[in-house]
Amino acid sequence: MSGAHGHGHVEGDNKKIALLIAVLALFLALAETMAKTGKAGIGSFVMRDHEYLVAIVSEQGMLRAEVLRYADELRTPEAIGLPKAGKVVAAREREFAKEIDALAEAKVDPAELADLEAETLRTFAEQKAKSGKGVVSMAELEGDEDSAASSAQVIDLMQVLRDSLGASAAKGKPAAESPAAERKPAARKTTAAKKTTAKQATAAKTAKKTKRAAG
Repeated sequence: MSGAHGHGHVEGDNKKIALLIAVLALFLALAETMAKTGKAGIGSFVMRDHEYLVAIVSEQGMLRAEVLRYADELRTPEAIGLPKAGKVVAAREREFAKEIDALAEAKVDPAELADLEAETLRTFAEQKAKSGKGVVSMAELEGDEDSAASSAQVIDLMQVLRDSLGASAAKGKPAAESPAAERKPAARKTTAAKKTTAKQATAAKTAKKTKRAAG
């Protein structure tokens, strides 16, 4: 069974390769035909939720997509307030052409067009890879990302919002009186009643003493 399964797997890969070769042949034939006839294809595609109009052009055996603009997307010089082009003085034009010719060079040194920053970064990366110091493998990075994702705290935003609204509502309500506060007026009344009774008793004793003294 394992041999049959392996044989079927190889046949599936061969079919995929054959299909890929056929598609590539059609692609090259289309590019060659468009180059010979001087024709281009017009199509559209969507990128980042925006539809673009493109022209498919054959260039050096490849198909290149060039973004086009709709008529309503274009603005005239008058619409953006550009001044009208003035007349160019012939003498000034000839002088400018001479200056361009003087600056032109027949040969360009490729070294002047090299990306020195990228080359320096590449050399630095190769040196670190050889030394083995400070090098982090992709497996370690993926492991760190997985652990960070698993340990990340999940916050329920709706619950946070409910708690915040509940706290705001509680601040707006008057504070409830405690039982001790409710009992305080009664205590004051009782104290006042005791003071009144004591005064009355004192007055009664004074009155008795006065009557005895008078008798």
